[in-house]
Amino acid sequence: MTATPPSGQRPGKEEQSSRSDDPGRKRSRPSESLAADARWLGWGLLAIVLTWGGFQLQLPLKLLAVPAGLAGVAVGTFMVIRAVRTKAGAMLLLSGVFTALSCGLFGVSAGAQALFWEATSEFEACTDRAVTDRALNQCQQEYEDAILRPFPGTGG
Repeated sequence: MTATPPSGQRPGKEEQSSRSDDPGRKRSRPSESLAADARWLGWGLLAIVLTWGGFQLQLPLKLLAVPAGLAGVAVGTFMVIRAVRTKAGAMLLLSGVFTALSCGLFGVSAGAQALFWEATSEFEACTDRAVTDRALNQCQQEYEDAILRPFPGTGG
């Protein structure tokens, strides 16, 4: 009695090409997952642009950078969590870290400038009037002195 193996294989050999649990085979991620990662990258880029753009505005509108920065830090954190959970790769992970750090930096800087509202508004008015490099340097020096004035022992 001879048993013939299925599909013309030699006896004792298993068909490995049809097995889906082959550890040596590299599986590609589904297109829905890649599309979701691309959406997260888009939201991260939007958060960075909004935070940076808000930071470039004059003082009352500069405060828009603070909530945009908080939203950017949240988006960056979600991107890092998604990258770790889904093993998305280095692109999403690094983008999440970059988004959180850059939005946090711009948001904190805008918030710090809002703490020194009077000095910052005077600096912005001075730089608007300044024409020469010497005038810009004078504006910068006056701004630093105005910020350091409340702190004793700083020389301001």
